Amino acid sequence: MKRLEHIYGETDVEKSFGGRLLEIAERVTNDCYEEAAEDLLYLTDGSFLDGLDEYSLKVRLRETRQASISYTLLTRCGLETRDYASARESTLNAHYTYRRN
Repeated sequence: MKRLEHIYGETDVEKSFGGRLLEIAERVTNDCYEEAAEDLLYLTDGSFLDGLDEYSLKVRLRETRQASISYTLLTRCGLETRDYASARESTLNAHYTYRRN
């Protein structure tokens, strides 16, 4: 946690370890999603993102990235992700889940 806080700033020590990791995930997301969103604007043709306005596309990307980074941090630290999943993340998972034949 010290290394992450050194890079991304102090977290709320009153929160659980997992809660603090989620704070870090939000900061990482906010640091990098704008640039990626600009690139994504040109890659949506034919996808379920096709037709979204720029704002909606950025929101969707930010939420997806934050869920992904949160999942990565929590699992790498041995925490159960379902204990920290929000309704929004469950909705995001439904968008990206598919069945293999």
